[in-house]
Amino acid sequence: MRETRTVLMVICLVSSLSGLAIAQQNWPPSPVATFKDGVYSVPDEKGNIVAAYAQGATRDLCLDAEAGNWTDAQGNPNPDWEIQGGVIRRLGGNKDLFLKGEYADLILEFEFKVPFAGNSGIFFHSWNEGDKARGHEYQIIDDANRPIHPKLPRYFTGSFYTIFHRYDAAGPMIHLGYNKGKIMVMGNHVELWLNDKLAVNVKAESPLWKCLVNNSRLQEDKRFGHLNGGKIALQNHDYEVSFKNVKLTVLSEKELIRP
Repeated sequence: MRETRTVLMVICLVSSLSGLAIAQQNWPPSPVATFKDGVYSVPDEKGNIVAAYAQGATRDLCLDAEAGNWTDAQGNPNPDWEIQGGVIRRLGGNKDLFLKGEYADLILEFEFKVPFAGNSGIFFHSWNEGDKARGHEYQIIDDANRPIHPKLPRYFTGSFYTIFHRYDAAGPMIHLGYNKGKIMVMGNHVELWLNDKLAVNVKAESPLWKCLVNNSRLQEDKRFGHLNGGKIALQNHDYEVSFKNVKLTVLSEKELIRP
């Protein structure tokens, strides 16, 4: 048993290092989803289509009519945030901002701006502990001016927080201006985008995924690393942060028609 555990640890370490090396390149390790006629097609590493998802209606979550759908973790009005003039902005306090409902297959597009040394994030397939969101996070941070933050690529903007860091080609973020982000989840296929460039492209539940999840500081919660649907939330991290053009498209899986 001890020898088996040692072998697994070595495999995990090698996989982690090779995965990090790949992530440093300016090209993705596997194909991205393609869109045609309202359907997203998900390929495997060889380019074979393995799943398809139909695009539903898109909601503009910054409209005044959507304000009531943004709450605190308990579903009550959240005084720490405001929605005004098409912008969602943190005012203070420490409550994260939650969107009502739970979501699985989705596309979430947004623009964000943080101040000097600012820190925030967007949670998806998440849950809450008290007033805070926990789970899977699109990292948002002022990379260049956050000296107190760990100098590790997996903490930079556009990264899959604590697990996968963004590709070099996707950075750096626009300093003190608005940046564009996008989160795509289709089954186990996950893409994160930063300013129209692919930042992360991974397959959940793959050996590399499991290895890095198990080495994450969030791995103590057994829900982490499993994309079983969950909440969308904006992180309140003691810094003013603004979001605009936040648009959510829910996807539905389609049966593949094979020749």
